[in-house]
Amino acid sequence: MGGPLMGLAVSSDAVPVIKGTSGILALTPEESEMPETRDCLRCGRCVDVCPMALAPNFLTDHLERGELDEAEQAALFNCMECGGCTALCPARRPMLQWIRTGKFDLNKRKRKKPA
Repeated sequence: MGGPLMGLAVSSDAVPVIKGTSGILALTPEESEMPETRDCLRCGRCVDVCPMALAPNFLTDHLERGELDEAEQAALFNCMECGGCTALCPARRPMLQWIRTGKFDLNKRKRKKPA
């Protein structure tokens, strides 16, 4: 729901369509399969396409290793989640998914800390 780049996967057709729904893609099982990923090629395409001038390849490297603090220091929360990095990656790395998960994990950790 929401389009091919910035949309979110939904697991049921019971999700309501509301005024703010911008698009719905219905994919076949073959179309929705996750492509096989490879290690980062360090090509820099994700860096070139990033509208926030971030280095998504390094952000996701930190997140894959569980280095949340390092990812936060590398401006994880500045990512606007446009999906350009994932769309252009020749290694087919799911960078947007890692970034969303990293933001969620950091926010969850911050909520657990006492004030």
